[in-house]
Amino acid sequence: MEPCRQTNISGVFLMQASVLLSRGITLLKGPVARGSIIGLGLRLGGLGLMFAQAVIAARLLGAQDYGVVTLLLAIAQIAAAVTLMGYGSFATAEVARGVKLKQFGIRRKFLNHAAMRIAGASILVLPLAYVMGFYWLDGLKWQLAIPLLIAIPVLAAIQLLRGVALGLGRPFWGVVPGEVLRPALLVATLIAAAFFVKSSSATFVTLYMATAVIALVIALPTVTSRKDEPQASGELDISAPRQWDRAALPFMGIHLASILQLELATLMLGLMAGPEAVGLFQPISRLSMLLMLPIYALSVAFNPKIAGLYAEGETEAIEDLAGKHTVAATLLIALGGLAIGLAAPLLLSLFGKEFVSAAPLVWFLVAGRFVHAACGPGAELLAMTQNSGKAFRCLVMGIAAEACIAAVLIPIYGLIGAAIAVAFGLSARSIALLVTTIKVLKINPSYLRLNLG
Repeated sequence: MEPCRQTNISGVFLMQASVLLSRGITLLKGPVARGSIIGLGLRLGGLGLMFAQAVIAARLLGAQDYGVVTLLLAIAQIAAAVTLMGYGSFATAEVARGVKLKQFGIRRKFLNHAAMRIAGASILVLPLAYVMGFYWLDGLKWQLAIPLLIAIPVLAAIQLLRGVALGLGRPFWGVVPGEVLRPALLVATLIAAAFFVKSSSATFVTLYMATAVIALVIALPTVTSRKDEPQASGELDISAPRQWDRAALPFMGIHLASILQLELATLMLGLMAGPEAVGLFQPISRLSMLLMLPIYALSVAFNPKIAGLYAEGETEAIEDLAGKHTVAATLLIALGGLAIGLAAPLLLSLFGKEFVSAAPLVWFLVAGRFVHAACGPGAELLAMTQNSGKAFRCLVMGIAAEACIAAVLIPIYGLIGAAIAVAFGLSARSIALLVTTIKVLKINPSYLRLNLG
């Protein structure tokens, strides 16, 4: 990218950051801020560990094998989302609602019901995951297939426990097992294994599976213990479990669509350009994912709070919290995007010299993240107010837009086409969510509305 063009882009983010900074300082108090600070610290540690994991894997494996494991993990994430059947995100809303209504027995009943659904779904999903891996890699050796298939239901279970913990108001235990502990263990075991065994894609996937199992074992008692559970003062509807399956399905669609939004470019690059192109693109994607930190951190406290306020009919409070969410997220992403864009050459050099040439493409992904934040938390608002189906349609629209652009541009421009497609799809999804939120909830959480009044 030419220096003058890069300077102009940097100037845009500096102007936005200066405007947002004064507004962001006022958001340091309140229930969302307190929970979000905890979430922010945990997410920062987790993303730092996952970034270290990516750097070590790229260094040890090289672009080709790194692309192989990236494709396999993308398949694992998609399969785990289907196996989970929406119960991870649904748990946050349903358990929070039950706690609000003092239906404290909901936790045990919900966990038992969801665990049975995950076990049943695994029977159907695992063979399909194997077929996907075989097709994308032109064959799938058993050294890769076995740990991949074991990891899928384990990842689904970790996400279920995360949702329950967040619904119970325990952000620490909701985030730590899967997003801090698991990558920390993987980083440590990758470094140790490098001294004893030859680094390979099979070694990486096996360690990934093993550390996920350990994280699940540690996470289980944090949400299943009943020592601190008070006596229920609200009656639990015995018909609720029969209704949960139907209510959770839109959450599955949203979860799956969100993962596809992240992994679609990876999968299409794998089909059209091969694992090496995937390996080169993955570090760029990793850098842009750092900008998801503010959204994730804010959602830890924001989502259950919105679910509780909606149950009480507090529309004005919902709109106020949504506005604060938008200002905070836009501020943090503007500052973070500028820093990441400028530091991209240095950061990509950590992965290896072959990755540095793709540094200018980070600006495309940064732009998409900025548009997403400025449009406000539409997906979260719709999901937590029983409008998950409408949010799902918006996500599908974004995926379709990205897929169309990627199909046209990747064969011609390779990595550049993939970066443009990701930014375009994310922007289309965010605008669609904003329009739907305004239409359905009569709430405009966008930064433009907040800034212009």
